[in-house]
Amino acid sequence: MMHSTGVGPIGMGDSQAVAGQLGQGRVVIFADSNGFTAMIFNNDNGSQSIAGFTDPSSQWQQMVLNTLHWLTKVI
Repeated sequence: MMHSTGVGPIGMGDSQAVAGQLGQGRVVIFADSNGFTAMIFNNDNGSQSIAGFTDPSSQWQQMVLNTLHWLTKVI
């Protein structure tokens, strides 16, 4: 089954970040900042859609919290 973007199978192409240990520390690199922003889109029919950090259907807030906990954990 193809991913909704048409690029690769489901489960591929959804990565938003990479994390790992570097020397005696840790590093996290994010693919884009959309999850860290609160976006409101005005639709053609006059309604609005939300996306990003405040979207209740996403788990960005928990992901950011988990990332900060992981980054501050003593190795």
